[in-house]
Amino acid sequence: MGLPYRRCPLLLPSSDPRAFGPLLWDAMHVLAENYPECPSTRKGRWCRRYLFAISHMLPCRACGRHFRKYLREHDVWRAVETRAGLVALLVGAHNAVSAHARPSRAPFTVEEAHVLYATAPATRPLAGVWGDEPYVGEANPYSFFQGTKRSCAQVGMRRWRRNLVGVAGLMATLISPSFG
Repeated sequence: MGLPYRRCPLLLPSSDPRAFGPLLWDAMHVLAENYPECPSTRKGRWCRRYLFAISHMLPCRACGRHFRKYLREHDVWRAVETRAGLVALLVGAHNAVSAHARPSRAPFTVEEAHVLYATAPATRPLAGVWGDEPYVGEANPYSFFQGTKRSCAQVGMRRWRRNLVGVAGLMATLISPSFG
């Protein structure tokens, strides 16, 4: 039978930068957008640790080396002092990767980051959140999946949403003030 990504060209191994990269960038930009305007010294320390930890955890060793090099060449200590600084740092890092991976792409701006990551669609509308009532109603955006065969693209998007929620939750836990 084989692995799903061998049957469907849209599915890649999760260790491929084209698979994990967009998920990780989205999660990091969401965290930066929700980072405190003036974080505590402790929060800033955890944020720096998180950024360097991610560089060591990336499934692509070259990607990790490049991210660490970018962090060392830029003033991470100053960047994590404010939300604006962290957003700018990550937008710059994202642009550095895009310049290599997608040179024809226009640079990403801080303003675009705010527009894209200040709000986000619910990735799991049927799930309750810590005591909230579960989503119920006729406007279920996933109702079109019921009773149909899912295409590769639909399965890929579903996995993308599930993985983004998991990665974002883990990252939020790591930098939360109550962690550690």
